[in-house]
Amino acid sequence: MVDTLPYPRELIAERVVFTPADHAQIALCRGVHNRLGFAYQMAFLRLTGRFPNQQPLELLPDVLAFVASELALALPVIDAYAQRQATVSAHQEQIRLHLGFRSFDLGERETLSQFLREEALHLDHLAKPGQDIRYLSAEITGSYPAETSSKSHSCCAETGKRA
Repeated sequence: MVDTLPYPRELIAERVVFTPADHAQIALCRGVHNRLGFAYQMAFLRLTGRFPNQQPLELLPDVLAFVASELALALPVIDAYAQRQATVSAHQEQIRLHLGFRSFDLGERETLSQFLREEALHLDHLAKPGQDIRYLSAEITGSYPAETSSKSHSCCAETGKRA
């Protein structure tokens, strides 16, 4: 599993709220492992804006613990869920339908790809060789992080802007 930064419990609790309709969908799953897995994927999507990777199933321990606690289920049952990729995939489609998400069609995918290419090129042209990219948006807006000064970063010194 890839190391991830933990999400604060407050953020998880704010974004991962199961509605009565969500609970009804979760209850349709056969077996506690499927209920936990389905609910975990729904929570993951609401928190991150995407589904977890499937091979192996991407697990965020804090999110999994929160969901298991909300549903009063044991954490270890997720292991059985993670072994059936077909179920994980089927649940992603069910969640997509339940929450009103849909896949991009080919035209939408191309439009998004073109937009992202143009944005990347634009940002690439704004960056100076060796510049710390974290300060690029600050240089554009003139709003630098409080701990920076014109002496500590070349982008600030070159433009003459001050924190």
